[in-house]
Amino acid sequence: MHRQSLQAMLVHVSRRLPEGERLTVVRSAKPRRTGGRAYRPEQIRMVAAAQNPRNGLSTLIAHAAGLRSHELLTLARPEEQPPDRRPARPEKFDGRPGRDYTVIGKGGLVRLVRLPDQLADRLEERRRDEPLRVTDRGIHYLSWYDVAGGTPWSVSFSGASKRALGWTAGAHGARHAYAQERMDELQRTLVRADALETVSQELGHFRPEITETYLR
Repeated sequence: MHRQSLQAMLVHVSRRLPEGERLTVVRSAKPRRTGGRAYRPEQIRMVAAAQNPRNGLSTLIAHAAGLRSHELLTLARPEEQPPDRRPARPEKFDGRPGRDYTVIGKGGLVRLVRLPDQLADRLEERRRDEPLRVTDRGIHYLSWYDVAGGTPWSVSFSGASKRALGWTAGAHGARHAYAQERMDELQRTLVRADALETVSQELGHFRPEITETYLR
């Protein structure tokens, strides 16, 4: 409607547009938001490119492994931070080759996550000689890698998203993207209920009904 009103004004008021002609519609080159909180893979790459290298790497890692913001601060090798014993379907991480790490999620649950080899190599380049105590939202963590996470990374993500895309769905949108991509992948061979259960295990909440909220 705004374009039509402007067109009428240019024709009948300022007479800068000849009658019968129409304003040219210019399409934005930026990927549009399609609803929900999930980002598309190319949008994640655009957000990461709009950040500094340290924050950008964390964005790619969070998307690749479906991490919460604070979980980035807790990445560790499984032998250093063993995962808690929890149910695991055989299809967990199916179709996603790479290297396993662990993170500390809600309630202190330690779970396995998987990173593509290329991202794992980049993560290892930022490994500390000794773990460093870091604090986010008043909670202390031992951080084995010099990567961004927590509130500072979330703020960086939102700002970069606005610069690169013109909008933001928040840093948690990277986790939503992981959930939706994994559901698409797993449903090629699994029924929906089994795919939901598998993704719930990968995300660390172990409740298929919670996975549903990530698909909206």
